[in-house]
Amino acid sequence: MIKLKSLGLLLGIVSILIGLSNCSKIENGLSQLQWQIDFDLVNTSWDIQFKDAATGEFIGLHDDTRVEVNITGPDQAHVLDMAGIRHDLFFSTKGFLGLVLHPDRGNPGENDPVKITVHAKVDGFLPVQVPIETFHIGIQPIEIMLVNLNAPPEGVKVFHEENISNVVYGKLEDSLLLYTPGNRLELLIPKDTELRDKNDFLLGGPLTITLALWDCTKESAMQALTGGPLALLNFTQFELGIKQPASQVFIRIQDQYGKIASQLSKSMEATFLVDPEIFHPEIGRFVRPDDVLPVYVLDGLTGVWSRENTVVLEAFQNKVLARITLNESGMFHFGWMDQSYCSNPLPLIFSSLPEYSLLPYSFRLKVYRNYNNQFQYLFSFCIAGQTNGNSELRYLPVGKELILRFEPYINCSDPYYRSPDPVLLTGECSINEPLENHLLPLPPGEVRELDVVFIDTQHNNTEYTPASFA
Repeated sequence: MIKLKSLGLLLGIVSILIGLSNCSKIENGLSQLQWQIDFDLVNTSWDIQFKDAATGEFIGLHDDTRVEVNITGPDQAHVLDMAGIRHDLFFSTKGFLGLVLHPDRGNPGENDPVKITVHAKVDGFLPVQVPIETFHIGIQPIEIMLVNLNAPPEGVKVFHEENISNVVYGKLEDSLLLYTPGNRLELLIPKDTELRDKNDFLLGGPLTITLALWDCTKESAMQALTGGPLALLNFTQFELGIKQPASQVFIRIQDQYGKIASQLSKSMEATFLVDPEIFHPEIGRFVRPDDVLPVYVLDGLTGVWSRENTVVLEAFQNKVLARITLNESGMFHFGWMDQSYCSNPLPLIFSSLPEYSLLPYSFRLKVYRNYNNQFQYLFSFCIAGQTNGNSELRYLPVGKELILRFEPYINCSDPYYRSPDPVLLTGECSINEPLENHLLPLPPGEVRELDVVFIDTQHNNTEYTPASFA
């Protein structure tokens, strides 16, 4: 028996059985317009899973917590819920959200991918903005990790405190000096700083301040990067870059009425440690004092990262230090954005013995860059399907030597096969011949009952674009 653990997929199947009809045309901007669509024409959907970055547990699985989701991007008007209704806001159920693509959009293709950004927020977690390109029809499993303020993953240091200082007539009564655990990030906000939100309203009353710092030498911190490893660099053209951070910093200053400071009349000073084992991707060595790091700032409304500044690294007690003045709060990326990735994907083929051909495979595929036999983690994703089916790997950096490592990943599907051996790639995009993996089954005692299956009813083989970056 096959049991469906994905609630989003289950809701989708229920909706299909309802048999809604009378397909309506999409009009951009009519976000409240309700459509009843013919689900026989729907062949592209997203099964989004929201997880705690530290535990991997689905957010809201054991309570009524719901993740609030907004969709932006060129194709946002074509994204509907499982009942065929377009909303300004969608909400998860038990950590899952199922969305479908309106058939009037036309099928995604290699030269016409569907382009959206998922904005997700929930109390007690840091917000995220995840850009997604979908190149194929079928069910697209998307895994989104959020950082729990009270229990962040290893490598992410968080300071979060309420009722700090006081703001009178928009001005801070006292100067503030705040630290994350271990004093890796220090923030100084001067006295009499005037605080205004994005609508130019003054903040007032006691403040709630959140600071977070990512140690990007830790895989767990890299897997918890805000929005994953891809950055949206241009909203209109939907240009993407691969994040290669030396560090990521989050600062949020909020008053008792929920207003968030986006404008400060005086500069605040942020000082933080950069791990000296961070690779400088443009030079090919570890970072050093006097290296210059680009600084990108996230626009929370559009999900776009913009380069706005640079910071020069300093020497400090045999460590590397970054010091920068800021006049806004938000999410900051200190490091590089690599846009030189292969335009064509690397095909992945998984095969096994005929008697095992109906068993699914499930792996987390991790991608590392090789710097003189030193391996730096870039990104990872869950890949699952049926043997003798195809998948593909996108966003491989051009001209870089890469290592692919496969690991069992039970959150995607219980593993039935041994993990393939690591693979070395040269980064020559023109040589992207299919990467074939012959899978060997696990011993009987290590095989568990199947709890997750993703079904593509359009093809005999299950095909996924690995958009589920973690």
